[in-house]
Amino acid sequence: MKSGLADPARIGVGGWSYGGYMTAWAVTRPEAEIRYPFRAAVMGAGISNWLSFHGTAEIPAWDALFWQASPYEPNGPYQQFSPIHQIRHARTPTLILHGGADQTAPASQAQEFYQALKERAVPTQLVIYPREGHPIQEREHQRDMLERILAWYNRHLLD
Repeated sequence: MKSGLADPARIGVGGWSYGGYMTAWAVTRPEAEIRYPFRAAVMGAGISNWLSFHGTAEIPAWDALFWQASPYEPNGPYQQFSPIHQIRHARTPTLILHGGADQTAPASQAQEFYQALKERAVPTQLVIYPREGHPIQEREHQRDMLERILAWYNRHLLD
């Protein structure tokens, strides 16, 4: 960037929960919408498909209030704003982390996104932590997660 604050060839994105959703959203945007495409991403406990989220999460009223629409409306916000429906634009290597016992954003959200990235030949890795809910709380899992995030960014941003 002209200001010297960031190297456009080394921009990564990542987040957890709604930040995980925003990460999935960011890496599925058409490159024409992104000034500097992301070179690496880490999606944690995010939502990839609002319709399946509505049908499997313990908080289906949350997305109904958020979208103010029926999840079954053809071409409604559940489809328009689901990263899975824009997967054809995905190119960013994406590490996906999720708790296996997460009922807030079920691990199936991670599995759907992972499968779609694999089918598009986008570099990806999926890690599901057993016994973990929406936050990762076991010390060994936290350590593993942090080490994986650092390794992922180092591999894709520094090489």
